Amino acid sequence: FRLTDMMGLAQWEERFEDIGLELEYVEGLKRAAELLLLKGQETLVWVQDARANFAAYTVWLQGVVRKQNLQEYLHSPDEDDPVKRRQRQQKLKPVPAPDI
Repeated sequence: FRLTDMMGLAQWEERFEDIGLELEYVEGLKRAAELLLLKGQETLVWVQDARANFAAYTVWLQGVVRKQNLQEYLHSPDEDDPVKRRQRQQKLKPVPAPDI
């Protein structure tokens, strides 16, 4: 909103012309600020989208790794011992998914 104030002051040429405050310069500066704000918003949306995609990929990858580890763990050399197998299964607890 300060740039719109400067635009109003730039229209008062007899007072501010001596310091180089011209309406065309202020309008260009305002347009540049608007474009910068727009690019910042676009970048924010892109980063949020990339973060959500990465979080989904991480959850999927953790599931794959857990499944692989579980298969390796349950098929260990002492799998014929039912007591040890039950102890291994009781140790396995689901890990909550991260907040997105």
